[in-house]
Amino acid sequence: MCGICGKINFNLEDNVDPFLIRSMVEIMHHRGPDAKGYLFMSGRSNLSPLVLSKINKDILSTWPADNYSIGLGHCRLSIIDISSGHQPMSNENKTIWIVFNGEIYNYRILRRELIQAGHTFRTNSDTEVILHGYEEYGLKFVDRLSGMFAVAIWDNNLKRLVLARDRFGEKPIYYKITDSYFIFASELKAILKESRIKKEIDPDALYDFFTLQFIPDPHSIVSGIFKLPPGYIGVIENKKIQLSPYWKIGFGNHAGKKDRIPIKTLDNLLTQAVSSMLESEVPLGAFLSGGIDSSIIVAMMSKVYRQKIKTFSIGFKEESYNELIHAREVAKYFNTDHHEFIVDYNIQAILPKIVFYLDEPFADSSAIPTYYLSKLAREYVTVAITGDGSDELLAGYRRYSAKKLLKIIKFIPDTLLKTLDFLLPQKDCYYGKSKAKSIKMLIEYNRSQKIGYVSWQPLFTPEFILELILEAEGKNRGETLNLKSYFEECKSLDPISQMLFVDQKTFLPGDILTKVDRMSMANSLETRIPFLSPPFAEFINSLPLDLKLKGFHKNKFILKKFAAKYLPDEIIKRKKQGFAVPIGTWLKNELKDYTKDILLSKKSKERGIFNDEKIYNLIFEHQNSFNDHGARIWSLGKWGIHTNMPA
Repeated sequence: MCGICGKINFNLEDNVDPFLIRSMVEIMHHRGPDAKGYLFMSGRSNLSPLVLSKINKDILSTWPADNYSIGLGHCRLSIIDISSGHQPMSNENKTIWIVFNGEIYNYRILRRELIQAGHTFRTNSDTEVILHGYEEYGLKFVDRLSGMFAVAIWDNNLKRLVLARDRFGEKPIYYKITDSYFIFASELKAILKESRIKKEIDPDALYDFFTLQFIPDPHSIVSGIFKLPPGYIGVIENKKIQLSPYWKIGFGNHAGKKDRIPIKTLDNLLTQAVSSMLESEVPLGAFLSGGIDSSIIVAMMSKVYRQKIKTFSIGFKEESYNELIHAREVAKYFNTDHHEFIVDYNIQAILPKIVFYLDEPFADSSAIPTYYLSKLAREYVTVAITGDGSDELLAGYRRYSAKKLLKIIKFIPDTLLKTLDFLLPQKDCYYGKSKAKSIKMLIEYNRSQKIGYVSWQPLFTPEFILELILEAEGKNRGETLNLKSYFEECKSLDPISQMLFVDQKTFLPGDILTKVDRMSMANSLETRIPFLSPPFAEFINSLPLDLKLKGFHKNKFILKKFAAKYLPDEIIKRKKQGFAVPIGTWLKNELKDYTKDILLSKKSKERGIFNDEKIYNLIFEHQNSFNDHGARIWSLGKWGIHTNMPA
């Protein structure tokens, strides 16, 4: 796992500043602490490429007079071919160069094919497989890759830069293009090292954040800086970028008999996915929450991994948020080398650090336990296998069940629903678990669907945003542009499959995979996700809906049937808990004063973005237990910390 970056000056007489590339690499040091590499090339002449392992004053004092208009940088977390897989890496005649972040799980198969096609390999790395694959197949090389990746290839023969991102968006690429240059990096903060970039908020990204709690592709929080969407390839030449999808999420019907549950196929595909992700020259382990997803991954590992599995879990002092007992049961069942950690920390001190690693406003509070879980695992291993991605493939969230229930609710008269809504508890209930609160959420969801909302329980409705954000009049943000276009793209599917499609396009890369990538990389830990192996994911998407959501409440139906082969009943049947944290309690106690200092600070007021009175009322009502505004304040607080941090 690594960090990549680079810059191309379109005017071939303009020199790329070597210290800019160095600073971009240095600020991503956490992504690759083991080695650093740099490439400087001239797009104008036949000047030999300059490859460096470091840049210092001595090198700058002897900097060649000829102009290097192309610069690439790389920081490496060494996993495979530790001794010789250094980057930037070139082909034999040094005309094509690559920087790469990720892992290619089928690289050995591709290597054999390319050797048969006449290519000569100098390393045993998966990086060189991509490089020769590009030479052999051109832009079609990406179709053959199975893995997680962010790739940048400079082709000096064709004078073009090629970017590619994996199918689901496990690895990130940010970029900016102007009339004079193109710049890219694994992290937004690296691009902002370019001093000419204005740090202006993208208003669309601002509204997307408060609608969705994350910023979906292709926007970033900084105006003019974009993310390459998952499953896309970008070609930069002639001062333009051409974006094209090389893979699309497909839904269809399983070819087998409808009355037969294809357990054996699922077993084979998941076993193959896990097996392909166990190759490593450094210690390897697994995250284990005790839920069905991480537990079944550990079960698959126990089938094929020859060593004792190291597993990692964290818990909280608050029992209602603690899953450790379930994780211990699974660890004991599979006889793993189990490690756990109780999160007992100064939350106020850790939040700015987490915001730094996230780069953009991001409201998913589970980033905190993910950070600490990664920190724990990194003490023992360099690679961790995770159970992420299952919910978005197999309808694991309650919003999918709620969507089905709307078929019943739509026959209930509005007057009766309004009466029931009035009689139920009036507190905000975003994280409530009682049946009464669940019913209230369902009623609100029904209402929101009728007027165009797309999320299960929007914390900030368009009406709320109009009150909260200054100068918001005239902004119609009931649905973001991306969501509307994605729903239009899959309109032929049933309503639940539409939700799955849109979640895989937005929530999965924008929330889940962003959280996992940033928090694991903050601790220099590589994570691998078997549920997102393309053959497995494509198979699941091909299945009929009732194998994912049976009836109104049997979520992940086929996975639970399959898990019965490997897991105890109590693990399969326990209710989904999620990676929640006690934010409501923190905001009343540990973060009580900090919340006011951040959201009502002089700097926040000077920005003139929010209605201060509205924010004050939210804080007052929550801290005095009049209403549960925990999730709203948390979202605003993460935004506030982000905008109050030094530029």
